[in-house]
Amino acid sequence: MKNLIVISLLIVIGVSTVGFALTTWQSTTKSDKPESQYHESEAAQSPLPARAPEHIVYRQFFRHLLALKERATELERQGKNGNGLRSHYKDKIKLKDKDARALDQIASDCEREIAQIDARAKAIIQSARARFPNGKLPPGQQLPPPPPELKRMQLQRNVLIMQARERLRTAIGRDEFQKINDYIKLNFAPNVQPAQINMQ
Repeated sequence: MKNLIVISLLIVIGVSTVGFALTTWQSTTKSDKPESQYHESEAAQSPLPARAPEHIVYRQFFRHLLALKERATELERQGKNGNGLRSHYKDKIKLKDKDARALDQIASDCEREIAQIDARAKAIIQSARARFPNGKLPPGQQLPPPPPELKRMQLQRNVLIMQARERLRTAIGRDEFQKINDYIKLNFAPNVQPAQINMQ
């Protein structure tokens, strides 16, 4: 029974922070975001809605874009050609050079900001776990709720991603942004599958 409680504690803490590492399934309502982040005409024009919430899809897109750039750099260090990876999304979406540079910069800035939140979340999680040596609850003690700071940080994280998306729209203009957004919804979002975790 104690092992079950310990496992449950680790799962609860893990679920609270899985958004910081892998992102979790969350529904986003209109009240969760500033009004400026809603563009109803865009929603009507976009091809297919993403299965995962938009902040998750954009986070994964930004991460994949940067991972391709990192892999290209590794190949170039080995004397190989990394151009195909470096320009993968630029070529697929048919972006102008300046718009591709803006996308790269905004994705990089977003990841840096998220990494700062993730580092703080990791410290909170480690502190919460340290209260239970060897991951065991004292006899008669109930499983504590996840630290409330984590929920606030998750919301802050989601807002940062959507702000990055909005900066991209402003930087490259509505038409070019629409090309990126449509590509993401048609070709990228269907592959983003948030995992639902069974807590029973």
